Amino acid sequence: RTHAVYPHSSTLAVCWMKRPVVDQPLPEAWQSWVDGLTSVLSEGLLPLFLLHCRRGQPRVPVSSLASSLDAAGGHPVPGAAAVGVVRLLAEICPDAVSLEEGVGPGQLFIALKLSPKALRLEDDKNGARMPSSCAGVVAKGFSLALPSSSGASGPGLKDPQGKRWRKAQGEFYADSTLIERELNDHKVKITRLIFSFAEAHREEEPPHFIMDAEVAVPAQSSGSSPCTAFSDTGSAAAPSSATGQATPSPAGTFSNESVLNFVSSLQEHPEYKRQVCHVESFCERPAEYADFDDLVDAAGKPLLSAPVVEALRGQLGIQRLFRHQHSSLKAVMRDKKHLCLTTGTSSGKSLAFALPILEDFRRDPSTRALILFPTKALAQDQLGKLQKLFRAVCPGLGVCTFDGDTARADRADLLKNCHVFLTNPDMLHFTILSYHSRWRHILENLRYVVLDEAHVYRASFGTHIALLLRRFRRVLNHYNAKPRFLACSASIRNASAFFSQLLGFDETKEECAAVDDDTAGRGQRRFCIWNPPEIEAEDGNQEMPLAPRQDRNAQKRARFREKEGGGAAARLPPGVGFRTRSSSYDQAAWILAQAMRRGHRAVCFLQVRVMVEIVLQATTAHLEDRPDLQKRVAAYRGGYSAEERRRLEQKLFSGELLGVVATNALELGIDIGDLDVTIHVGVPPTVASIWQQAGRAGRRGRASAAVLVAMDAPLEQHFCRHPEEFFARTLEARVPDVTNEFLLHGHLLCAAAELAPLGEGEVKQWFGEAVLPVVEECRREGRLLVQSQRPGAASDSEGMLLRYCQVKGRKAPKEEVNLRDIDPVQFQVMVRGNTTPLETLDQKTAYMRLHPGALYLNQQWAYFVEELDLNARIAWVVPRNPKHLDYYTECREHSQVVLSGGGKARAAALSQELLRALGTPVVRCGGVKVHWRMYGFRKKSKQDHRILDQIDLTLPAVEYPTQAVWMDLPGGVLQPVAEAGLSVDRGGLHALEHAMIALAPLVCDLESAELSCQHTRRDSDPNRYLLLLYEGQKGGAGTASKVYAQWEVLLSRAVRLIEECPCESGCPNCIVVPRCGEYNHGLDKLAAVKIGRALGFGLGPPPPVPNTFASPHNASAIEHLEPAVSAVPSAEDGEAVVQVPPAHTEPASTQVQPIERKLWDAGVFKRRLNGAGMATSSAGERTCLELD
Repeated sequence: RTHAVYPHSSTLAVCWMKRPVVDQPLPEAWQSWVDGLTSVLSEGLLPLFLLHCRRGQPRVPVSSLASSLDAAGGHPVPGAAAVGVVRLLAEICPDAVSLEEGVGPGQLFIALKLSPKALRLEDDKNGARMPSSCAGVVAKGFSLALPSSSGASGPGLKDPQGKRWRKAQGEFYADSTLIERELNDHKVKITRLIFSFAEAHREEEPPHFIMDAEVAVPAQSSGSSPCTAFSDTGSAAAPSSATGQATPSPAGTFSNESVLNFVSSLQEHPEYKRQVCHVESFCERPAEYADFDDLVDAAGKPLLSAPVVEALRGQLGIQRLFRHQHSSLKAVMRDKKHLCLTTGTSSGKSLAFALPILEDFRRDPSTRALILFPTKALAQDQLGKLQKLFRAVCPGLGVCTFDGDTARADRADLLKNCHVFLTNPDMLHFTILSYHSRWRHILENLRYVVLDEAHVYRASFGTHIALLLRRFRRVLNHYNAKPRFLACSASIRNASAFFSQLLGFDETKEECAAVDDDTAGRGQRRFCIWNPPEIEAEDGNQEMPLAPRQDRNAQKRARFREKEGGGAAARLPPGVGFRTRSSSYDQAAWILAQAMRRGHRAVCFLQVRVMVEIVLQATTAHLEDRPDLQKRVAAYRGGYSAEERRRLEQKLFSGELLGVVATNALELGIDIGDLDVTIHVGVPPTVASIWQQAGRAGRRGRASAAVLVAMDAPLEQHFCRHPEEFFARTLEARVPDVTNEFLLHGHLLCAAAELAPLGEGEVKQWFGEAVLPVVEECRREGRLLVQSQRPGAASDSEGMLLRYCQVKGRKAPKEEVNLRDIDPVQFQVMVRGNTTPLETLDQKTAYMRLHPGALYLNQQWAYFVEELDLNARIAWVVPRNPKHLDYYTECREHSQVVLSGGGKARAAALSQELLRALGTPVVRCGGVKVHWRMYGFRKKSKQDHRILDQIDLTLPAVEYPTQAVWMDLPGGVLQPVAEAGLSVDRGGLHALEHAMIALAPLVCDLESAELSCQHTRRDSDPNRYLLLLYEGQKGGAGTASKVYAQWEVLLSRAVRLIEECPCESGCPNCIVVPRCGEYNHGLDKLAAVKIGRALGFGLGPPPPVPNTFASPHNASAIEHLEPAVSAVPSAEDGEAVVQVPPAHTEPASTQVQPIERKLWDAGVFKRRLNGAGMATSSAGERTCLELD
């Protein structure tokens, strides 16, 4: 029995075939030959033929079949043997298979002889039977064969309300079903003929597959076989030393060996310049299994019924379970616990949550399940896999996707007939919770809620999801539903704590089982850290890097004036454009091109969306001598239309594409087939991301290679010097911060609007004590009204009920809450003379990428932005030939931070000697307000990414509240730096902030893009002498709190990084970062080192302890408070600085307030300053404490 699945189909075709009854089994050689040939038929030829039929092409190019086989790693035969395979099939079964020669030389097509009714053949003008044209209409991800009015290919009708449309839809689905039915019949027939042929020639040697360098040539087999024999996998040709090319290697052991030696082959290339600084080898890990018989409950009764086990073994070929699947099923089905399963990619997590749903449905057909995916694309991809599983094991179980793309006319039928719904958090927020009465039947019978790819719920997105799930559980509680929550995630260390906080199990005291032992097995992997060569070695120019920066900038100005016709260029400040190494993006493009030349399927991951098209262009340039490979590389990123993404995913899966340049949009579990090599430009933001991306290659036990191309940035260069720290990083997920009042505000109003009334007890139960100030704020706004207390309540607070009130001029709460923090202000990109937008971007991104004068890239096309209409929210662009452009543009931005006051404070953990001598530096964490604006842009060279010009431009400011963490440095630390003639604020503190942001992912397990600093410090800025980092997310996401807890460790590592760098005055390897709003102007490496050493950090010995300063303000009043506090003058105005020793820091709320009261009464503070911590006296007076 064979189970046939066509992955390109919207429906599932299942056929049952009986092998011919023979007295004896086939010899092992013949059995392997038969299995290989039938695999080519079912996994390669039939899906491709079905896809081409839907495109109106009832035949398949043999070259497409060869590409598909190569994409599968040459399993079961290499692509070069495709010609011999199709010729053999045509000779064995001439009634079902035919070969046709193409017009061009060497073109060969294979066709299956289906009925004219299935192919919808029509008579053309010459009387020939041709397939009807396709009008390009898309429905459910596949092209509809809709004939245009003229009968020729063209746009045809596009009116979805027309009768012709509905008729064409019905005909398409009917014909699609007919095609699949006839393909099933052909598969049965061809498979029987293959078995009969093998049985008839069992005494002979099976035909061989011989691969030539160019094409598979027929070879005469030994024996009396009536068919043409063809190849076997031999060794591949060695790569050419001149071009670095190699013939595509077949799969099997040679393919694995070729992939593992990929880095070695790059080292032998003539253009190699010692870029490899470390190669980590990961050995193959065997899988660990458990039998179905061991899956029993406490009474010894099997947890899986016999029909389910039989279907898994017979139809799906699953004979055993991985041990982690076995443990997960016992925790859910036997122990009735919630589950968090954290294992690597391709470890069978879907089966772990699908089998409990199947078993519950078999016992109770009213069972319903909800599966949440982070994206719609992932839900669409998993739909086919779950359909295959459910229909094979339990045909009556209906599964569907329910998201924003689901037609409204179909939603009512889906709610009635489906049992498992695949959706996303956005649909849960906007539809299910808002209209939960329509989902009553579903929610009352909900047994399982699955969260797939749960590791992506981090930062503010994770906080939003945590609050959303608390609202969801409140609605479920209203309907007396008690489903089990199952989470599947990449490998993380603190799985149980993360999942419990995500769902609020800590408040409800529910138990969650965590399974984190990955037993799925893993193939061999080589992980290489690749450091681009230094510019001296690349350019062969030893004088340029050693020349003064001012001279280099003068040379760039002269080159620019010559290029622009002698006009005066804009001012380039010192230090701009200085780089020590060649472009990481160009290095990644070269590696991707080399992988494609060797026949490896590869994906290059980038962190910056705008660089995707640039790397794509560079890759095609490296493949200039291979036009056939240039057509097999494409870009994949967010912002493309759904149809474009589906088309690219289909090309990846079928093997039509050999390389792809992508953002983290391909990081999740979308099935794009088997990959061999992954390339990563820069260190991904989290540890889970790097291994999730690397796990896209080497699936199903195949060998793989990963190459991390280091950026010319501090963190990457730190890992190049200390690779052991990169591989020793822990996989720890960030627990969502559900105390964020900015995000609590919107979700509290949503909960009150979804299910009224909202009792105060419910508020504390689902949102915790932190929501109480938010309740008072909503009451002051008039959006929450207090209802009469509940009868029989023991107290007023217990019986207080809250109802939502819609305020005039305000949107509904669900529209104000943006789960993915997408700006509601959206700008469209329009081409002059066209009415179809190329892309839609949020306000901040539009200011950065679509400002006047910017170069906007989309796929391999470039556009010049002529106008940004702020009123109509449209960016007008005109196309430009990218080959004639030698530069791209980059935004210049600036942020000003204003302290809001409040928060928490503690003394810095320093040595007692320094504390006594300098006073105690205080670390604070609190709210701030950020004013962001875009004030210009840069022109940067495509070749080496150096700055060519800077243009001033002003756009409206964007303001938002957030959280920050900062350190008040005593005058004893800063004054010696100033006396040495060094820049304290713009030089030393700014450089330290850059290094701390760069190393934050290593120390605090967060994304460096989540943090920013005061890039521009003016003399009037009251925060100029603060070492300050703030979150870029509106309202904050808990990042500042993590940095606050690890402040000393982060500062110590930053000082060490700066000291280890061999440069003299700062470079991209230590303090120069690409996202600096002040374009790294004025950074001072020596000042940063002096400040770090004064605090006791760094590699060298600490400096001499300076003399303790005496306070000119009421010294006697301070002396009697010792050792509680001490005071020293700050760097300006002689103001007193409060020193809080470690013994008086925890908790801050109980220790700082009494000290503040005593200091205020003693008259230490002569004036009140903004940005202060607050306390209230008995008389109600508001007092301020300034820690400066």
